[in-house]
Amino acid sequence: MEPVSYAPNLWDSTLHSFNVNGKDGYEPYGELILDTSGNLHGTTFSGGANASGTVFEFVRKPGGGWSEEILLNFNYRSTGGEQPYGGLVFDASGNLYATTFDGGMGTCSGFNVSGCGTVFELSPALHATLAQAVTQDCQSVDPAAA
Repeated sequence: MEPVSYAPNLWDSTLHSFNVNGKDGYEPYGELILDTSGNLHGTTFSGGANASGTVFEFVRKPGGGWSEEILLNFNYRSTGGEQPYGGLVFDASGNLYATTFDGGMGTCSGFNVSGCGTVFELSPALHATLAQAVTQDCQSVDPAAA
């Protein structure tokens, strides 16, 4: 079988270029997921209002293009976690779940971090709640769900 050749530009258009500007997140990790309305959701490891990562949504504009909305700015000063690393998942009610690499209420003995990571929930009402603080257990330091 012959190898497939691809053109240098395989995409039709760039939907968004992330910026280090104190508002936008950057360093997106994890897969994008679609909600039932066709909106794209994802996370950035860094950036946002608190430089600790974001959960974002891209909504298709009437007539073409996409608009970005930051659904959550993580805050390293809180117990809710920071630096989301894996992808998001939806439940049947539209809640988003994912993990953060750092933050939370756990104590990471021997690690220079504040908290060992969290599992978080973001409800459709855009109210982030802590679903579970990952505790001190070297098996669960810096969770990175896929």
